[in-house]
Order: sequence, then C-alpha cells, then structure tokens
Amino acid sequence: MVIEAVERTGTASVDLALVACETALEHLVTVVEEGGFGDLDDVALVGFAQRFERLRNRQSLVDHHVVTEGEVRRLPDTLTQRSMSGVLAWALRISYGEARRRVRAAEQLGARRSVTGEVLAPLRLALAAAQRAGEAGPEQVDVCLRALATVDHRGFDPADLDTAEELLAGFAVAFAPKPLSDLAAQVVDGIDPDGTLPRDEVDAERRHLTLRRARDGMCVGEFRLTPAVGAKLRAVLSPLTAPRNSVVGVVGEHDGRTVTEVDPRHHGQRMHDALEEACDRLLRSGTLPDSGGTPATVIVTIAAADLLQRSGCATTSDGTRLGPTAVAELVDQASCYPTVVDAKGVVLWM
Repeated sequence: MVIEAVERTGTASVDLALVACETALEHLVTVVEEGGFGDLDDVALVGFAQRFERLRNRQSLVDHHVVTEGEVRRLPDTLTQRSMSGVLAWALRISYGEARRRVRAAEQLGARRSVTGEVLAPLRLALAAAQRAGEAGPEQVDVCLRALATVDHRGFDPADLDTAEELLAGFAVAFAPKPLSDLAAQVVDGIDPDGTLPRDEVDAERRHLTLRRARDGMCVGEFRLTPAVGAKLRAVLSPLTAPRNSVVGVVGEHDGRTVTEVDPRHHGQRMHDALEEACDRLLRSGTLPDSGGTPATVIVTIAAADLLQRSGCATTSDGTRLGPTAVAELVDQASCYPTVVDAKGVVLWM
C-alpha cells in the first residue's frame, strides 16, 4: 500500500522545504551526470565525497523528528502497527532492523518534550552534536548507542556515562564502524569491567545451530557460534578452502609451459566442500562416539540394480534422498552390505 501526498490549498512550509531539497538534489545529479567531476582533481573529488557524506549523515536529523512526531500523533495506532518501528518498516519498505535503528537514534539523539510541552535537550548531547555536524554517520551512532545501553540504567555513576559518551562521540567522527565497535567495548569495559569482556555467559546463552531438510533435499539451517567454536571451525575449514587449480595440458613442445584451469568454485562453494571433507575425515577417523552400539557413520540404502548401473536415487537413514552422483562418491569410500528391507525401509535381513 502506498500513501500518496494529498494536494492541499495551503502547502505547509515543510513541504516547500522538501521541494526545494528535491530540486537542489536533482540539479546536483544533473551536473554530475553531465561530467561535473571533470573539473575536480583527485583531492577535490575525495573532498566532494566527504562533504556529500556529511550531508547524508545530517538527514538523520529529519528522521528523528519524523519518529518523534509519529509517536506524539500515536501513528502506530492509526496505522494498526505495534510500534513506530513497524510504521517505518511498512511505510518506507525498509528492514525492521533498520527501522529499529532509526527509532533508537531518535529516542537518544532527538529533541524531547516534557509532559508540559517544554523542549528538552537530547539524552546523548555529544553524539547528537556530532550527528548534527554531519561528522558521525548512522552506523557509528548506532554502535555507540548500543555500547552505552549495556551500562545505562544499572546504577553506574552518571558522570562516568557522560564521560564515556564524550569519548565515543570523539571516536565516532574518526573511526569506521568496526574499529569503533572495538573501542566502544574498551570504553564500556572501563565502566563495568565484569560485565563486558569476557562475555562467556552471554555467548553461551545465545549459541545455537539448526539444520533441516528442504523440499528439494538440500540441507539448510543457521547457526550462531561462540567465539571459541567459531575459531575452531575456521581453523578446521581454512586449510581446506584454498582454490584447487589443475593442470590441463602443456603448451609448446620445447618450453614445456603448462595450462592451468582455475578452480571454478566461489568461496561459498569451497567452504561447503571443505566442510564435507572435514566430515569425511572425521567419519573415517573412528573417533566419534557410537550411536546405539553402532559406530557413527552414514547409512545409505539403494536398490542393488541401481547401484550396479549407477542410476536411481538412494535414501539415507534420516530420509534424505541422494542422486546417483552423490551415491557414487559415497560408494568409493564405503563398505557395501546386501540387505533386505520392507516397503517402509525397515531392515529384515542383512
């Protein structure tokens, strides 16, 4: 659903300001498209990009007022949304995470009003000033707000929180989000040494790994690993993910130059294949605990005729169907046993 602007007899001043902004932006786009950058040297081009980024950062000031005004008007109730985040996600077609980020920034950096209508200063004055100047972008601001939220409202000295905010505001105008996040963790750790690093209890509580079989037979899932497990997994997979180029021929009879075929797999495919190889090695190692008295293994059932002809599909013990190619790869590493099963796959004789 799209809400179109309604034409009014008396256009609001904010509408006129937005039209002027649209006109100015359209003029800038036209100048750029007509080769306007040709008049700038390298340093001037970078300077232009920085000035434009500051302008982009200042757009968040308008977002703050949109959120605040929407809350005052109880817009979520009018549009049958649970919150202002829901309103933004629905009306602007942005992700719910991005909507929550904008609302969080508006609550902390936007102007406030008391119950009597008095205008109050933002909660985070230093960060608000950095954003108003266009020096801190939305990502940097969100990193700082998330860090401060971990020690706010927990009985810490307000002066320490103010000092932390001033430090983070200074870092926000000088660092990209990733290094800023590391610095923010150090600042918060100075306020609450026992609550940030290490985060073993928090990490352990949030850890999970889920796998399920999709309709097409592929295995899909998601995971959130603790730092230790993530490091172990990278240590296992990294040596197996290197591109594997192959020599396909020799050029020239005298110089003996070889022709190398570049590994066609992208990184994600190499990671998948590395995981498969790691599983194969682990299964062959014989170090896995037994399951019901049977050593851990992959059990595949296929008709004898299909196996001999290398055709048809096989079924694993958990019901996954494997195609002929996958079966052939497994057979090369497997022990085969003739088995009689009933219509439901239950083993009658082996």
